[in-house]
Amino acid sequence: MNTHLSIDLVNFDRAGLGRTIGKTLKCVSWPERQASECTWQLEIFWEGGTVWTVRSKPTMTESGHEMGALQIEESHESSLSPDFIRAILPIDDFVLAGYRIASALESNVISDCAISLIDGGGRELVISTAPASGAVSLCRWGEPRPKTEFDPSSFVWGLEVTK
Repeated sequence: MNTHLSIDLVNFDRAGLGRTIGKTLKCVSWPERQASECTWQLEIFWEGGTVWTVRSKPTMTESGHEMGALQIEESHESSLSPDFIRAILPIDDFVLAGYRIASALESNVISDCAISLIDGGGRELVISTAPASGAVSLCRWGEPRPKTEFDPSSFVWGLEVTK
């Protein structure tokens, strides 16, 4: 029997993911001394002040292998520390049209390890778990996919949710 590490949504639920469809993504940030392809957290800033902080939540499997599932915490930008130094990537003209969640299977563990945010023109921002423990990576349209904890060809993309 497989164990399922579901995407962990903090301060909101799957319906909250759906309510983000139609909103404009303003920018993405990460700690200044890290890189977007391997960082301990990414922040996604939406119009209206909503922020998603995305992390990997590592879990040890029975075989001793560590796997991560995504964790997305919703908050308001007014609650973020102004002392936290961020690298900021502005995103132009990105209105969320839908999203997909990817899972990978290893050692009888299914892990929700990636989310793809898609705009009306088909551009994607993919955030996935990274090879380093507790890290995540960002891939923007037109860029090669960064290293992930799993082989991206093994991802099983779930049903796309659109408005």
